[in-house]
Amino acid sequence: SIPEEFRLTAKFRVAVDSASDQQVFDAVVKVVTAYVNGLLFSQTEDGGAPIRSPFDVFLEANGFPHAPDSNESPFDYSRRLLQLVKARESAGTLQFVTSNPNRMDGQFQFHTQPFSFGTQELAGLKMFLTEPAALPALPTELATGTIGNCIACHAAPNFTDFKAHNTGTTQKEYDSIPGHGSGAFMNLAIPSLDSRTADDLPATEQYPTASERFRAVPSSGTTLTDLGLWNVFANPDMPTPQSKIRTVLCDEEQPCSTSQRELLDRALARFKTPGLRDLGHSAPFMHNGQFDTLDEILEFYREMSDLARKGILRNGAAQLRGIALRQNDIAPLAAFLKALNEDYQ
Repeated sequence: SIPEEFRLTAKFRVAVDSASDQQVFDAVVKVVTAYVNGLLFSQTEDGGAPIRSPFDVFLEANGFPHAPDSNESPFDYSRRLLQLVKARESAGTLQFVTSNPNRMDGQFQFHTQPFSFGTQELAGLKMFLTEPAALPALPTELATGTIGNCIACHAAPNFTDFKAHNTGTTQKEYDSIPGHGSGAFMNLAIPSLDSRTADDLPATEQYPTASERFRAVPSSGTTLTDLGLWNVFANPDMPTPQSKIRTVLCDEEQPCSTSQRELLDRALARFKTPGLRDLGHSAPFMHNGQFDTLDEILEFYREMSDLARKGILRNGAAQLRGIALRQNDIAPLAAFLKALNEDYQ
């Protein structure tokens, strides 16, 4: 049973066994809205404005832009920000953040970490914004490291492209199941568009007894896995999002003439790109809660980038091949991500 402190109050409950999909959706919207409206943000002691992250204070202290200019994409803004940071660093005029300028104690109100943006966070920021010369990353780049290629999917200031990618989480999870091992997900038989049936897809009102074997938690059965967007694309019971999903799967190719069959293959194990702000309140990480720490995630990306370059990451995002990080790059990159924590609870 659910502990009392985790139970929803009566006004937010819905009988999921008898409710329609729309009723469940509406109930989720209602409780999420209540959560967002109830968030408590740390505020400046004079004007009452919300206090942002150490990263945002760093931008403010150095006069860097907080957002893209009009007609500038987040991706281009991120590239420009890197050049601005490097120029100020070369001139020796960068201003670091050693405390929260908006609070008497100089610290976070809702986080235990120091409120700072120093040399380690700066090193992580530059790695985050740095791209390889081409895809895949060159051998010399792999040897040198410090290339995160993170802005390929997590451009500032929102740190998400609002798209969906296969970063390897499903393959990592499936291969880690006892008895599977390396290559298990690569060799898993997955239905094509022509052979996929309603039983393979998520249960709906039309097919309430579907097995959902490709949208299931692998730990509950060694033959189960979660293929993410594959479960939704070209699913006749889910017509509403099809146009938007097709745009995502076409990967900037417009007009997109790619067949439904090929796009279904592209949808395999894709999940929505999350934003990276306030990860300190978000653990465990990834859609399946696979990792407990930022260090674990970054090590995971190093591993998946190697698999992608070797061609043994099934439907892996092309952007992964541009990651060139060494083990000692993990700490500064994690420090930068922690500097995106915002002060609310």
